[in-house]
Amino acid sequence: LDTLQKEGYLYHSLRGTVKRWAWDMDKINSLRISDSVLALLMREMNKLPDDLKMGLEVASCMGATVSMDIVRILSFHLQIDLSAILDSVTGKGFMDRIETSNYRFSHDRVQQAAYEMMSDERRRENHMAFGLAICSHALENGNDELLFTSVNQINRGGHDVLSDPCKKAMIAALN
Repeated sequence: LDTLQKEGYLYHSLRGTVKRWAWDMDKINSLRISDSVLALLMREMNKLPDDLKMGLEVASCMGATVSMDIVRILSFHLQIDLSAILDSVTGKGFMDRIETSNYRFSHDRVQQAAYEMMSDERRRENHMAFGLAICSHALENGNDELLFTSVNQINRGGHDVLSDPCKKAMIAALN
């Protein structure tokens, strides 16, 4: 609805003293709105600045919810302020901040749309890169929960993403 309003298909009309929604049904009927919510969400996401799109892609690889521990690790890995980017994404309504410990997609379709904006190859490369970054941190700090998350990310990337035999052996040992 927000998109329809921004594009002038829905508007406020003052009839008497009451502000009401109004629309031009012929104009709306001529509009080729995709039946897919995903297509609409992806269209809106593609209008965002590149850093916000990248933040959505990173978060979508992690799933419906992203912990602040993961945000800090990936911020360091990517050399960006991922928390500030996700705060901006939250301001756009695509994600919510849950207290001070997590970010969560506002709906599963939002997460899916962000994920599907990437090619399969990019998704797999991201999963592997993020998994390896989280794994390094988890092993240094003895954090089993992060280790589990890292192995999941690495497995989603697939062993064929790597060419280094040492890293392949390390991944095999983790599984």
